[in-house]
Amino acid sequence: MVTLFIKHDVSDYGKWKAVYDSFAQKRKAYGVVGANVWREAHSPQTIIVTHDFNTLAEATALASSEEMKAVMGEAGVISAPEISFGEAIEHTAH
Repeated sequence: MVTLFIKHDVSDYGKWKAVYDSFAQKRKAYGVVGANVWREAHSPQTIIVTHDFNTLAEATALASSEEMKAVMGEAGVISAPEISFGEAIEHTAH
């Protein structure tokens, strides 16, 4: 399992969320098998999103796609996104 982490600031969460939701089928077509959305606790305009993939190639394809860049602009992303990739190596209950 590979996770794509994206952190960025948005001008309006409601607008961002509507655009994010409208991109769901495209995310699935890129290979997303799970996703999570967080707000930073002390900075509610900062959004952290994770997308899970089966392969790094799928994650990289979405992260580098022109579609993703266009959707971020449409959604009101106002900062350069911080993007990273991780492979799950351990999960515990505590």
